[in-house]
Amino acid sequence: PAVPIATAHPPRITRLDDFPFAEIESAIGYTFKHRFLLFAALTHVTVDPFYCNERLEWLGDAALDWLVTRYFYYRARGRPMTPYELTEARKASVNNAAFAVVAKGLGLHRHLRINAAELQAEIERYVSTENAGTSEPQSLLDLPPAPKVMGDILEAVAGAILVDVGLDLDAFDAIALPLLESRLHPLADPALLRISPITRCLTAYAKLGITVPTISIAFSANEHGKRVCRVTVAGRIVGESEVAESVAPGGERVPGGARARAQAKERAAQQALDYVLQNGVVGLTV
Repeated sequence: PAVPIATAHPPRITRLDDFPFAEIESAIGYTFKHRFLLFAALTHVTVDPFYCNERLEWLGDAALDWLVTRYFYYRARGRPMTPYELTEARKASVNNAAFAVVAKGLGLHRHLRINAAELQAEIERYVSTENAGTSEPQSLLDLPPAPKVMGDILEAVAGAILVDVGLDLDAFDAIALPLLESRLHPLADPALLRISPITRCLTAYAKLGITVPTISIAFSANEHGKRVCRVTVAGRIVGESEVAESVAPGGERVPGGARARAQAKERAAQQALDYVLQNGVVGLTV
């Protein structure tokens, strides 16, 4: 018999039998033995603070980090990656922007049970953005900031898969790797590896004699009270990017976590890099 949902839920879902399990399982290429795990993975805390996806998201975050690390360690093409290259490849793969693109491609956002109209609107704006589904790692900085919940969905589903296979990492890898491999494969070639905009930014300024602390990358609040990352040279702002917000259980909007900050930092560094490549030190008092 169907298991009734005992807590708050969107009106369109009143029983587990009404949830489109088969459609989601077809998209991810895996059939759950315990389908409630998938249901929980797609339940936001604003719908059900107890049976929500937060614990699965935490587990999936760790599992995907392990999967990506192992992939680059064993599957680098041409030659083994150096520790620096492994770090850069992993940073380019394990982040909210990259996970959001995968979640969108799988259509997971369409099945998210969420009770936050503003956040839902952000998701809809993100997935409708032109070229938001590109699979080219270099294009992530050209996308609008992905709502944190988009990356969370993929992590939660990954966590649900790991629990469903009894925490068997080999079984998990066999299921989850095909979902990510199109993103990971281009990064597995050290010759094609995208270097972090932060590294390229600091290197470009250093060549002009501008180093820390003259150049600074820091987080602060802007004139609208939003959390931003700013790159400044002798006090002049040469790059700025807002930290994507998330919705707390009570509906309050709060700055995103570590991944949202990392994405904002990369965007600000990219702007600062563009500035110095176009203008050199013109306009900068150092």
